[in-house]
Amino acid sequence: MKLTGKITKAFPEIKGMTKTNNLWRKREFIVTYDESNANYPKSILFSVMNDRIDTLNIQEGGVYELDIDFETREYNGRWWMSATVWRATLQVGAPQAQVQTPPPVPIAPHPPIGVAPLQPASDPNGENLPF
Repeated sequence: MKLTGKITKAFPEIKGMTKTNNLWRKREFIVTYDESNANYPKSILFSVMNDRIDTLNIQEGGVYELDIDFETREYNGRWWMSATVWRATLQVGAPQAQVQTPPPVPIAPHPPIGVAPLQPASDPNGENLPF
């Protein structure tokens, strides 16, 4: 399957050994391929294995056309799905969207030391429910 999108997250490389003592490498990425609804952008987590990590050289922030294979398999009664990229072409001249960070949330200052916090007013019925 072909898919074009922006790499919004690149995770660190993971290494391990197979049962037959062969070294394997895996690197995972998030590609956002549809931002038509800013509240719910559509993204896919995919992996690149072994020497393809170096060959494809996928960089965070770049816009790529990806060839992805999807696979499902059953293990212990549960089904798992994986997405693996085997070809990635950097889209030259593609607009590089800026990843916007949300504005910082203001934090209320703590009351000065020695000052008692405000107490809620008592209800004439003896109940102090917040709702």
